[in-house]
Amino acid sequence: MAIPHQKEPLIVSSWPKTSLPAYSNVIKRFENFQALTRAIRNVRAEYSVEPVKRISATIVANPDVFQYISEERDVLALLSKLDLQALHFAESLPEDANQSVHIVASEGLEAYLPLADMVDISAELQRLHKRLIKMEGEYKGLKARLGSPQRNNGEWSGISRLFVGVFAVKRIVVGW
Repeated sequence: MAIPHQKEPLIVSSWPKTSLPAYSNVIKRFENFQALTRAIRNVRAEYSVEPVKRISATIVANPDVFQYISEERDVLALLSKLDLQALHFAESLPEDANQSVHIVASEGLEAYLPLADMVDISAELQRLHKRLIKMEGEYKGLKARLGSPQRNNGEWSGISRLFVGVFAVKRIVVGW
């Protein structure tokens, strides 16, 4: 059965032709910009950067991408919560690349976000030190329990000790 004003059924007819121009280069530019913004936001979330904190960034791009991304620096800074005065564009690696988070947003478009801007190093060291002390205490406690020959009015069998040991290690690693 065909639609009244058509000759053939809709299911076998060809896709309609459009007279709208295809702006594939503009779409590609927007996709690159979107990928860069998304990648920066993901890194901010991964490192638990406070939403109000503006961070610096160096955008590294090939000359073609460099031009249109740098033209949108204000929008990029707004959407990615970057410090506009500390937003730099370059065609080669920044000097602090080894102390930065490296993002590859798309082909020919990368970003470097300095770790010092995202993480308070001294606070992170204190947090890790406290966690290490806690884990060492748990380890010593579990080691003492595993070394104890009796438990609940009887001997622990080898399988019971192994079972407790597996869960002890899992607790230390996973942080139950």
